[in-house]
Amino acid sequence: MGTVLNIFYPLLTTRNADEPEKIKNNNLDLIFNNEKILNSLLIDSNDIWRKEIDDIFYLFKQFQVDDFEYLTSICSNLYFEICKFIINKGLKIENMNTFIAKISNLETLEQKRIYLINKLESFRILYIELKSENKLQLVNDIENIIRKEYQNQQISLSFISSLTGRNEAYISNLFKIETGQNINTLIVNLRIEKAKKLLIETNMKTYKITEAIGYSDCSYFTKLFKKTTGFSPIQYRIHFR
Repeated sequence: MGTVLNIFYPLLTTRNADEPEKIKNNNLDLIFNNEKILNSLLIDSNDIWRKEIDDIFYLFKQFQVDDFEYLTSICSNLYFEICKFIINKGLKIENMNTFIAKISNLETLEQKRIYLINKLESFRILYIELKSENKLQLVNDIENIIRKEYQNQQISLSFISSLTGRNEAYISNLFKIETGQNINTLIVNLRIEKAKKLLIETNMKTYKITEAIGYSDCSYFTKLFKKTTGFSPIQYRIHFR
């Protein structure tokens, strides 16, 4: 999957008959089979991926290859390929640079191996949970977040994404498919309905209502309100009170 890096290292120690043919030919082919690992980890749900990783780390240790920069490169390449798959399925993940920084700072091969395996295992668990996820429940969760937080000026697709643990594209598409409306449309509708209520039931100034429903720009709110209702806020208050 994708572009992978290939590198060959000279043999550093005595070979034996049990080593792979590529080693007996005086070269080490140190690279993960990304596609095989991904399929084992997330599709077939077996432990072949662990052996693939362990084998590469074994070669680094057995033949005293100390190019940790290259090791970081192939680990990052593998991580990136799996991240792409995970993101396409809707999950949020940590920044790629965070992974690179963490694995680079680990001092030993064993520390790096354990860190990589733990990260991939966490992906496996998340993916299992995602496959069994009730999509309608997730839509309900999104709606509940919006109804609770629509007055919050910080509410956005990114904000909702951070609370659900799903990426923005996934929740946006899912919500549209299941409800027939965009997330932003629901936010706007709730804010306008709240503004109508405040205009009729209180004497609050327009700028105060603007702030109360989650907007910071009174002029923007006034234009949006008129576009939605056909009335300016003042006209609406006079007409419906």
